[in-house]
Amino acid sequence: MPRPNVWRDSAETTRLWVFDALAGFPLILMLLHLRWWTFGVAVTCFVVFGVLERMGYSVRFALRRLRAIAGGSVKLGQPWWGKRQERL
Repeated sequence: MPRPNVWRDSAETTRLWVFDALAGFPLILMLLHLRWWTFGVAVTCFVVFGVLERMGYSVRFALRRLRAIAGGSVKLGQPWWGKRQERL
């Protein structure tokens, strides 16, 4: 009899009830700073992330997409071989 694979579901998205666990981050902030506006922000984030998941997007994808949009289309960088060498 083969033994069960305990790592089978390790790549699954972590859930907090029906929401993605990353959507619970505003809930933690609300618990640290108890005000009505933080409660409103937490509920709004839960609703927005819930709608995104209904549309088929994960919270990770939505945050990466937001970062890409905020960063713009031009990415500045310099390869390591093109950098100026410092003398010791």
